[in-house]
Amino acid sequence: MKPFPITFNTSRIAAFCSTLIGLLLVPTTQAATVLYYQFGGTAGSNATSVTDSSGNNLTGTGSSSGTGAVLPQYNSSTPGLTILDGLNGPVINSNNTTSVKFENAGVNDATPVYNTGRGGRIAVTSPLFEPVDSTTPFSFTLEMFVRVEDNVQFASLAGKERNGGPTWLLDTNNVGNAAPNVESIDSQLRLRVDHQVLANTSGDGFNQNIGSNSNGLFGDGEWHHVAITFDDSTNTFTFYKDYALAGSGQISAVGVQDLVYNGGAFFLGNAGGGRAFDGWMDEVRFSNSILTTDQFLRAIPEPMTASLLIIGATSCLLRRQRARDHKLA
Repeated sequence: MKPFPITFNTSRIAAFCSTLIGLLLVPTTQAATVLYYQFGGTAGSNATSVTDSSGNNLTGTGSSSGTGAVLPQYNSSTPGLTILDGLNGPVINSNNTTSVKFENAGVNDATPVYNTGRGGRIAVTSPLFEPVDSTTPFSFTLEMFVRVEDNVQFASLAGKERNGGPTWLLDTNNVGNAAPNVESIDSQLRLRVDHQVLANTSGDGFNQNIGSNSNGLFGDGEWHHVAITFDDSTNTFTFYKDYALAGSGQISAVGVQDLVYNGGAFFLGNAGGGRAFDGWMDEVRFSNSILTTDQFLRAIPEPMTASLLIIGATSCLLRRQRARDHKLA
């Protein structure tokens, strides 16, 4: 039997590619999503107004405070060009070309200072970050991709403000307790909870620390996926680093027996009782339910995702044709 001639119709391949990509990019809705910052912008420009892709129009506002502080800026470093909505899930961001870079101004001083709050942040205020009333359960998940440039003690990643402190604050804790002018060798995740009775004073429940046991390697200069969940039924926070459990802890029995909210802003990068973060953030998503690790966002770094799928489909067609040829022979 003569060999089966393999020919490619470029117009049909182009049409196939267009159809395949269109199917991949069908928008998906996740009812639990409150906020989703994809940080799509022009690299090098200030992130003064950040678009919310959740559909709730929770536009973030960039700002800075302190001597030498600068606004957060869009940056070309990202964890991956393609973002999936969960493990093997649909594409939720097909062109992730920028993140946001936060600067801690103290790091750039003539004599660097690694424990300053001089820096930029992004914030938004909305009742969607709080329970409807004191009797309504409110569990949530916060996730993001983070890349640390300089390890800052108690650097604010994200939180919910409560007067001068937070209702809750996801920040970092140095590994190796370096002096203020010496950068720590690494960072771990940490959570601060303020649930004292009176918001303006210290007391039982104030500045409660819940740490992760993620063995460091968070401040290694690489991109990491981090997430926390809060289970309102048990008052338990749980940490995840790169999709692996990294620790958990309950709000203590002292103070108010739940998280305390007062309408404060949801913020990224600075304040809320923490210090200025120095590094990159991308794909920040807040959901008003507890997600499992297979529901967390996933980054695909390969720029040829669609092409690989096309090659795979073509290979499958060729195998089928060879199987037919074998039967005919």
